[in-house]
Amino acid sequence: MRPEDMNTINHDGKAYNGNRGAVIVAIVFTGALALAGLVEGIKALL
Repeated sequence: MRPEDMNTINHDGKAYNGNRGAVIVAIVFTGALALAGLVEGIKALL
């Protein structure tokens, strides 16, 4: 398996490698980090 296959999504929205759980975890983790950064940014403004 090539590294680029990990992030390849087909038209069904499923990863070609079938490793959908890892993709979802990565999205949730990234979202949580972004949300935390946003909250800290808002706190800094206030």
